[in-house]
Amino acid sequence: MGGTVDSKSDTVSDGKANKSTAFIAEVRKDEPLVTKRELWSYYRKSYIYYNGDNGSGPYSYTQTLFQNIATAAGYDPVSGPGSSCLADTASGQRVLPWMGSTKSVSSIVLVANGVSFAIMTALFTSISSAGDYGTFGRWLLFVVTAICWASQYACMSLTSPDRWKLAMVLYIIGYVTYRGTLIFYA
Repeated sequence: MGGTVDSKSDTVSDGKANKSTAFIAEVRKDEPLVTKRELWSYYRKSYIYYNGDNGSGPYSYTQTLFQNIATAAGYDPVSGPGSSCLADTASGQRVLPWMGSTKSVSSIVLVANGVSFAIMTALFTSISSAGDYGTFGRWLLFVVTAICWASQYACMSLTSPDRWKLAMVLYIIGYVTYRGTLIFYA
């Protein structure tokens, strides 16, 4: 029984259709029929999962939280440590101590992004193909999801500006594992 599916109405025809019917596939008894509604619900579900599988925390909120805490911890390099960057006499710069010297808050955030990408490059080019074998991929997805959630919940401990280094570490862990969930889900 070789009918076809009408792409406009999702109905099966016997092959004697008028000229306005567009055929998209043959229907056979040994395979299920997928309607447009089912197909679009799959696309929508995949889109929602890819963009919200672990919330927006590791990708945007955690970075914003890290930058906010680092900004609050920063000081004016002209006036020295402990000075306010909001004072009338402030130079408009904001720095943090970094590896024996000082670095601007913006530079530290960019370093955190660079470290994240370096870790992702090393990690995903070496173990991501292992997710294709047996049940390993499912367990890998579970582990990176658990670590991602833990790093997001740990962000609740970021209550003061002096914890900006912890915020940076949590951002890197959350961002790398969030990207891992996207990689190992697909």
